[in-house]
Amino acid sequence: YLRVIYNPDDELSLLRMINVPRRGIGRKTVAELADWSAALGLSMGGALRYLTQHREDDDVLASAPFARRAQRSLLSLGCLIDELIEQGAGLSLSEILHSVLERTNYLDSLSDGTEEGKDRVSNVRELFSAVERYDRMPLDAALPGFLEEAALATDVDRLDWDADAATLLTLHAAKGL
Repeated sequence: YLRVIYNPDDELSLLRMINVPRRGIGRKTVAELADWSAALGLSMGGALRYLTQHREDDDVLASAPFARRAQRSLLSLGCLIDELIEQGAGLSLSEILHSVLERTNYLDSLSDGTEEGKDRVSNVRELFSAVERYDRMPLDAALPGFLEEAALATDVDRLDWDADAATLLTLHAAKGL
């Protein structure tokens, strides 16, 4: 969500969050959005914003290749993204993250009553510790700074190579995922 707020044309990030939590946007709708955005000469995020900006224009809505329910879901997502972008201009990074979690009910979707669900919620809450360091910065520097750090930081970066201890890592960490 933060990546899409920073850059609505970031298609990879949009694909990762488009149906998280579930909002009725399936693979078929995503494929239709990709085709429609290409026909418009826009990114998928651009096409989503175009659809949202023209939600009162019956001609635009009729030309969009989506089923009625999928179109409502895409419009809802587009409005959410637009509102988060607008709202974010006056908020700190922590406040934006809080708004995203609240507006999307993301934590509720992670909390499935299992131990893994509790761990997922705990991991998301840990984001606030990382984000708080950026709260004193202007948002136009804080958001890209945080996103860059999040992309580059790994446990290996903080590893004490001189410690007298065994080092274990997962295959995901070894691949940089």
